[in-house]
Amino acid sequence: MWRWGTCTSHALIRIAVVDRGRMVPMAPVVDALGLDATGRPLPLWIAAWADAEAQRPWPPMQPA
Repeated sequence: MWRWGTCTSHALIRIAVVDRGRMVPMAPVVDALGLDATGRPLPLWIAAWADAEAQRPWPPMQPA
């Protein structure tokens, strides 16, 4: 978000499209929306966040 030429905030949002209780792979969603699937390379800080998310246990473990 920008205000008067200054960045005030930004966010990364993790979402998934689900069907019948399961995540739908990205390719069919992109096709259904008529979007370009080629995309562009992620900035390094976003790629690092995605790598860290891949290591996070899911569902989270209950506290003892």
